[in-house]
Amino acid sequence: MLRGWWKTFITRIQNVITASPTAHLSPLPKPTSSFSTVQMSTVRVAVVTGAGQGIGRAIAIRLAEDGLNIAINDLESQRHNLEEVRDVIAARGRRSLVFTGDVSDESTVKSLVSSVVEALGGIDVMVANAGICFPKSVLESEVFNSLLSLPLKLFTATVEEWDKIFRINARSVFLSYKYAAKQMIAQGRGGRIIGASSGAGKEAVPMLGAYAGTKAAVRAITQASGEQPSLKSFNFV
Repeated sequence: MLRGWWKTFITRIQNVITASPTAHLSPLPKPTSSFSTVQMSTVRVAVVTGAGQGIGRAIAIRLAEDGLNIAINDLESQRHNLEEVRDVIAARGRRSLVFTGDVSDESTVKSLVSSVVEALGGIDVMVANAGICFPKSVLESEVFNSLLSLPLKLFTATVEEWDKIFRINARSVFLSYKYAAKQMIAQGRGGRIIGASSGAGKEAVPMLGAYAGTKAAVRAITQASGEQPSLKSFNFV
């Protein structure tokens, strides 16, 4: 079931990226001096955060197969995995950039964007996929798991754990959207900005209270950004 969900999510991303641009676009703001206006090549460029494993890895490889050059990001501890993904992308005939760092940190995201522009010529697609998950909720309790046919104990999240999961799962999305959008505006050609939410953000699972909260936040940030007048020329998913 999980693999099927991955396939559906990746197919949805592919459909958004390959869709024709909106026919009537609102005027774009003038470029800001702090972001590059490098002339884009004819090959589009995607940034995928959390690309060292799982869904992020699959997205990066699929986009390379679709003809995009790819910047892949994850923590330094995932460097070996990122280098493996880089080799797969190269085997697909596409260029790539490996960038390690915590995208919940603002300076890291700024550096990521500028590095991608310098190395690959711009950004057309941002996939804000980085995230973590742990089975913690608001209060300790027990729930009956029908799949396992036994009760499971739920553990309450500490304040530190709550802040950590929101920092990684929600703040990183906000920062990725913000600085990718600024760069895309500077380029003057629109773009696709995608956040990795979850079914848990729409219909929460009791044992994933903290995680579900972050994914609901991703949905809200994405929907609100898509309705912002200055961002109407972008596809937010």
